Amino acid sequence: MLRLKGKAKATGLSFFEASMKVLYIAMAAMAGSWLRYELGMYIVHPYATLLVNLSGCFLIGLFVAGLKKRIRDESVAAAVQTGFIGSFTTFSAFSLDAVHFAGNGDFFPFISYVAVSVIGGILLCLLGMKVAPFVLKGDRIGDE
Repeated sequence: MLRLKGKAKATGLSFFEASMKVLYIAMAAMAGSWLRYELGMYIVHPYATLLVNLSGCFLIGLFVAGLKKRIRDESVAAAVQTGFIGSFTTFSAFSLDAVHFAGNGDFFPFISYVAVSVIGGILLCLLGMKVAPFVLKGDRIGDE
C-alpha cells in the first residue's frame, strides 16, 4: 500500500491536496466515460468510437492551448485533461475496431478507419490549439 506522509514527493502536494486531486480526476473520469457510453448508445458502431476520439482530440487541443492556462487549480485542470478527456476518448476501442476490420478481411474500411482516426485526430488536435485563443477570451477561471 502506498503511504504518503507530509508532502507527496513527486508533486509537492500535501496528503489532503493529493487526495482531492485524485478525487477530482476520478469524478471527471466517471463523467467522461459515462458520456462516451451514452454516445455509443445512439450512434452506430464503430462511428461512435471515431466521433468520440476525434472530438476528444479537438477538446484536448483546445484545452491544452487555452483553457488549461486559465484554470487556477491544478487539480481541476488534471481532472479535465486526464479524468474527463482521457476517459472520454478510447484508444483501446479504436484498436479493437481496427483489428475486427482487418480480421474480417475488410481492408479498405480498416485502412480508412485507421487513417481517418490518426490523421483526423492530429488535425483536430491542432485545430483545437489554433481555435483556443479566439474561443477562450477573458479572465482566468477561479479569479474572483
